[in-house]
Amino acid sequence: MSIFAGDKVEVQDRTGVEKYVIDGEIYTVIKLYESGMLQIQDNDGFSEIFIPRNQVKKVVEDVNNY
Repeated sequence: MSIFAGDKVEVQDRTGVEKYVIDGEIYTVIKLYESGMLQIQDNDGFSEIFIPRNQVKKVVEDVNNY
């Protein structure tokens, strides 16, 4: 599944970013890089983290929640 800026992602693997993220936490994608890195932001908007694309999973929102 493709990931785009504005999508919500869940961290699956914290390797290399242990100090900054928690497994299973939901973040918003700010920017994608051709190198495969994502710039993500936590829900409060204070922290921005760089993480490899293969360490996150896109969260699909249920349209019935609207």
